[in-house]
Amino acid sequence: MNKPVMCEYISPNLKEDTINIEWRFSVKCNYDCSYCMPLLHNNNTHVTTFEEMKIGIRNIKKTNPGKKITIALAGGEPFIHPRILDILKMLKKEGVVKIHISTNLSLPADTYIKSFEWLDALTTSFHFENTDTQIFKTKFLKISKSISSDKNIKFLLLLCPGKLSETEEIIKWLNENNIRYSVRKIKPLYRLDNNKINQSIFNGGVVGSKAYPKYTGLGWDTDHNNYYNTKELELLDTFKNSYTNLLGYDTDGNEYKLDWNDLPMQNKNNFMGWECFIGVHSFLIHENGDIYRENCGVGGLIGNIFISAPKIDQPVICPHKWCNCGFGLEAHKRKLK
Repeated sequence: MNKPVMCEYISPNLKEDTINIEWRFSVKCNYDCSYCMPLLHNNNTHVTTFEEMKIGIRNIKKTNPGKKITIALAGGEPFIHPRILDILKMLKKEGVVKIHISTNLSLPADTYIKSFEWLDALTTSFHFENTDTQIFKTKFLKISKSISSDKNIKFLLLLCPGKLSETEEIIKWLNENNIRYSVRKIKPLYRLDNNKINQSIFNGGVVGSKAYPKYTGLGWDTDHNNYYNTKELELLDTFKNSYTNLLGYDTDGNEYKLDWNDLPMQNKNNFMGWECFIGVHSFLIHENGDIYRENCGVGGLIGNIFISAPKIDQPVICPHKWCNCGFGLEAHKRKLK
């Protein structure tokens, strides 16, 4: 099978005149999923305040005059921030053209409906370990029917080992209701049939300003056989996500479209040695203001948003075996000859 030699995000928002920010403004979460690594959820880390976020967005505007700004707010669970609605309103007032949030949909549906006064896109992550299926479905449909056609809500299904029949039922429901969705692999501590998986959940990455040198990936690798069973692997092998936000080229120059979740699903997320433009069109802000190109920490710490925003115009050579972060997978990449 041909390997991709180039991929780039085809969203109209990823252009030379746009800067895309992933802002992990809080890693506090009301869930404790076994497959979620500590840098993405704990209840001890600083939460970016409303005032700090206002300083940060103004520094981004100062460094990128005339550019459109899109922001993806991530956690943790963003909606448990005490001033989340005030933050959304402020960001729109500051001129942010698109705001996206990922949520576990654990709050009342009316909270999310209210947020769409300023919010543009919402990704709802379904977690078998913590979620009541019927409640989640009811909330999702209520929200999707309440928002205008220029807004977007997406269903992200985390494929949990031991839940194949339930997964198939949810996929059937999604298709019957014409809901766009993606499926993602996870690397859990336990199968839900109570067989423990003997492997490390977290083996490196960036936590605040500390980069872990032993980073090799954030949980997705190619060895899934020790926790997904044969039928679950068959589903993974045949599944195609309903989104297409990447444009890829194989070694023969053939063009194809896919969702960035397809890359780890199809084991095409090894870009070691490739030229990666992560940081040029987008970068990651941690809750303490520290700025990196992405979770992997490639290129090291590049600043603090409470002081100033970076200006990055050069790509980096990927040193890692696996690329697993959303902005990293979306970033323009090319294999050097």
